[in-house]
Amino acid sequence: AGFPAAAVLMKAELDVLLQEQHSFTCGGNLPMLKAISATLDTIQAPGFLEGVRQRGRLLEDLLERLKDRHDCVGDSRGLAFMRGLAIVDANGAPDVARANAIKQAALEDHQLIVRLSKYDRGNVVKIRPALVATESDLREIVARVSEAIAGTE
Repeated sequence: AGFPAAAVLMKAELDVLLQEQHSFTCGGNLPMLKAISATLDTIQAPGFLEGVRQRGRLLEDLLERLKDRHDCVGDSRGLAFMRGLAIVDANGAPDVARANAIKQAALEDHQLIVRLSKYDRGNVVKIRPALVATESDLREIVARVSEAIAGTE
């Protein structure tokens, strides 16, 4: 779940638009501003980002292990909570069809939403949990991804 928000950051000398010319769907409404404020409070809380780094290392380790469990996982890549599993065929070539099957199995059989690289036309299954995900959440996410992969074997 989330709340759509958008902002424009620029140097003052680049701000040549009048206030009424700044118009975009997700900007400037009070619920969005409250959501942004709460998000910033969470991110700036003491220890939060260090916790994200630690849990990011756990996620990396858990996803790396999938390479040993599933032949179709050619690589685990990414940084912190922005990870991806490269899905390959028996020859090591990108397997877009298998990646799509994993995406569908994750959603339909394991209630897990994942996306694919290249705007859902690539072979990398993206794993992007919320920054507030706990270690338990991450273990469950990876278990569901593993089950989704196993369901396509």
